[in-house]
Amino acid sequence: MSKKDNKKWSNYIDLSKIDSLSKGDIKLFQEFFEFLNNKKEFREYLEGKKEARIGSIPISIFKNKKLAPLETVVKYLREDLGHTYKKIGILLNRKPGPIGVSYRKAAKKSRSRLDVSSVDNSIPLSVFKDSRLTVFGTIVVYLRDVKGLKFGEISELLNRNYRTVYTVYSRARKKNVR
Repeated sequence: MSKKDNKKWSNYIDLSKIDSLSKGDIKLFQEFFEFLNNKKEFREYLEGKKEARIGSIPISIFKNKKLAPLETVVKYLREDLGHTYKKIGILLNRKPGPIGVSYRKAAKKSRSRLDVSSVDNSIPLSVFKDSRLTVFGTIVVYLRDVKGLKFGEISELLNRNYRTVYTVYSRARKKNVR
């Protein structure tokens, strides 16, 4: 591998292990990364120009009153989208260890699948990048400030008490998060 290639890929891989590979493996490795580099979306993601397409969460999953909001989101991402704890941690801007604990608690509390019927009414996963708020707080702030819903509408959508929704929102405003 040339010095130019080493510099190009050193940000993404541990190059110390490449020397132990055979010439055929190195060639295959180079071809793979060239293939990925030619994919515009992947290249833009690596360069930080574009956020990966990560999807959204249907609001209907919150109809299950047995689960806490974090447990609901983690259960959805794990069971319906098949993400690992590490990937879920990245998406929600949380550590993977507590994500695993949340999933195991959710799996014990509710063995049934979540209702994913409201595909048109959803919350983008990108709103969870700010970790100053709880998952529930992030959802309430998004629905109130971005979607412009009233507290009564939010409480119906999330299957929570009106006063709980109002309290979570007012605490988020005290943190100057909007």
